[in-house]
Amino acid sequence: MQENVFVQVLRRSSMLIEKLNAKKIQNLDQLYENDAVIEINEHTSFVGISEIGRFWRTLIFGLEGDVFYRDVKIDFGQGGAV
Repeated sequence: MQENVFVQVLRRSSMLIEKLNAKKIQNLDQLYENDAVIEINEHTSFVGISEIGRFWRTLIFGLEGDVFYRDVKIDFGQGGAV
């Protein structure tokens, strides 16, 4: 039985936060699908594993504190995709 999308996102995002706070960014791309998108605000987005990886690498090495989620929204697009 396949996990529902919400459970997949929750599980992977928890692993992501743990990796980022430990500054372990190797294999980070395994947490994303090829067509994944991160939208930072309505004018900035990172599309695909390569762009998302560059975003996290740039961010993580400039961090002085831990990463945490706030006001997270999961947008179910057409066909139930996140």
